[in-house]
Amino acid sequence: MNNTSTIYQNIKIKKLADSKVSIEAEVTEDFFNQCFKETTERFRQEFEAPGFRKGHVPEQIFLERVNQGHLLEEAAEAALRKAYPQIIIDNDIKPLATPSVTITKLAPKNPMGFKAEVTVRPEAKLPDYKKIAKKAFLGEVPIELREEEVETFIKQILDMEAKVRDRASENPKNTELPAVELTDELVKQLGSFENVEDFKSKIREDMLAQKKLEAARDKRENFAKQLIEASTLILPKEITEEEIESSFARILQDLKAANLTLEDYVKRLNKTEDEFRKENREQIESQMKMRFLLEDIANEEKIKAPEEEVQAEVSRLRKTNPEARSDDLIPYVELLIRNEMVLRSLENPPVSELK
Repeated sequence: MNNTSTIYQNIKIKKLADSKVSIEAEVTEDFFNQCFKETTERFRQEFEAPGFRKGHVPEQIFLERVNQGHLLEEAAEAALRKAYPQIIIDNDIKPLATPSVTITKLAPKNPMGFKAEVTVRPEAKLPDYKKIAKKAFLGEVPIELREEEVETFIKQILDMEAKVRDRASENPKNTELPAVELTDELVKQLGSFENVEDFKSKIREDMLAQKKLEAARDKRENFAKQLIEASTLILPKEITEEEIESSFARILQDLKAANLTLEDYVKRLNKTEDEFRKENREQIESQMKMRFLLEDIANEEKIKAPEEEVQAEVSRLRKTNPEARSDDLIPYVELLIRNEMVLRSLENPPVSELK
């Protein structure tokens, strides 16, 4: 079926500033007539008139008594709900927001004209991401775990245990905390440890693993910074501002739940509110740019999240949040899995690309 001839016609698409697109088109006369007929029938089923049961008023009498302007507007909305998405698909338009739509021509038994303006995904040429990745990811960063770090961490555990014992005792406050000795008996109480040496060994393993994770995270952050700096991507102002305001609203909500004011919070961070807002803005902008760039790389490398992995993760998330809708979770999970796949492919490229 040719959607251009059966649903819409006379389409004009124009790129505007700030990642906006203008769409001018007409819904075909036949399709609009179909939408008008379906709208008329839907309203007629709820209409009542003297001498007729609800839903049995003849169409002609219904049309004489109803506000036809209202019917036309409802039919126009129904037509747009089908025509606009089809135009988006047919013309590979990637909207980021709800369009602003104006009806330009609306009359019975005529094509319906409309104009839409919508913010779309920003376009930019990808930088040489493989070269950037090679520089950011290749080479091992020496990871050192000093014995004093282990001893300091163990001391923190013993101090916490001392505080727990103090709260459970009848000692008055502000007295010296009872000393806690690291013994085989204590470590068995703390977890599945055989003895003190086993405890220390596993602490070392965990701390070393944490350092490796931090090193890997630092590499990814370095890659993201270099990729963004090399990119010409410009974020749409409207979408960016909405994301920043939404993020800040969530921060305020979290602070309120913790019985904190923004003023108190920024004081704890040794920052001014302006500095905090500036850092939050920069972080959101970087996250948005990285999301778009990773999507472009995924498209370039033909990387897609495996459906079985997506479904498995959605099922897992729904167990912890039963009220969440799968339709809302699926795009979120697909994004997370796909981005992780992209980053891993750049961290561990084929041997042929390492030369």
